Amino acid sequence: MREAAGLIKRPVPQGPQGYLWRRMVTKARITCPNGGFSKVETMPTDACRHLYRCDGCGASLRPLAGDCCVFCSYSDQVCPPKQAAA
Repeated sequence: MREAAGLIKRPVPQGPQGYLWRRMVTKARITCPNGGFSKVETMPTDACRHLYRCDGCGASLRPLAGDCCVFCSYSDQVCPPKQAAA
């Protein structure tokens, strides 16, 4: 795998044709629902993040019901594990 500018290229099996390379987004803008403070963060590629502390107001964010991590709940991108599953 190769990482550049927040993207990881990974092979995706495509049957008898071989592999298709898909870009995985590893950077996301997370926005606090309390004060609206937002920051670009690097998402972990091998795990979901269940706790995030807002640098603006200090609130501890946890995933919303039905979401696997704080990035799926509060950012402009879904987490890498969900991207890999798609």
